[in-house]
Amino acid sequence: MPSPEHPPQSEPEREPRPFCLAARFRAEGAAGRSYARAQQAIFAADCDLSAYRFRLDQAWHVAVLGAPPVEELTTTLKALLTAGESVTLPADVVQLLVKRRAEQRRLGPWVEGHYRPGKRLGPDH
Repeated sequence: MPSPEHPPQSEPEREPRPFCLAARFRAEGAAGRSYARAQQAIFAADCDLSAYRFRLDQAWHVAVLGAPPVEELTTTLKALLTAGESVTLPADVVQLLVKRRAEQRRLGPWVEGHYRPGKRLGPDH
């Protein structure tokens, strides 16, 4: 029984995982097309989402994350990513993208960045 001297141990609070759709692609071109279309859908909608295209474990990925969009946009984004294989990104990758998103949002409502292959995003990015 817990006492004032020994309160019950609680689990550390975790931030809820944001809305995140992701797909892995066999080819860079297919990933690029899905990424561009996802970007267009986000730009045209009234939503708070970001799109990313990156390499992870030698495969191209496209991810969309942020505030949960309306169902119609969710359906559209899922359809745009069907050229790839739906995946669940590792928690550390989602955390990195969330951090990157927060940094970029401080710069403005629409920020675009493109990097040559080999640039690592991480604690030192």
